Amino acid sequence: MDVLDAMDVEQTVQQTVNQARANLSSLTGNLALDTIVSGIITFLVCYIAIRIIKAVMTKMLARATKLDAPVKNLIAKLVTTLLWALTIIIVAGAFGINATSLVAVLSVAGLAL
Repeated sequence: MDVLDAMDVEQTVQQTVNQARANLSSLTGNLALDTIVSGIITFLVCYIAIRIIKAVMTKMLARATKLDAPVKNLIAKLVTTLLWALTIIIVAGAFGINATSLVAVLSVAGLAL
């Protein structure tokens, strides 16, 4: 009886491990290492671009003497938000996520605001 119980336990553990592997692969989908590295590099490039654009925009807004401070802040925040939204779409595309659905969701959210 003890040998049969050990075999049943081993078989149950093996089935659990196989099920966990299947669940893990279904979560990651088709994300290979090159896809993940590509997505991370894409994010870093977008992050650097956002920082550069924000620095240039801050200098341009500082030179604009006819704009009030709240208007300058509003423009800066709108541009930053737009750049981050574009970054999300670009990085999602790098990971293989359909960008069309993200654009649709963001446009509906924009209309709701």
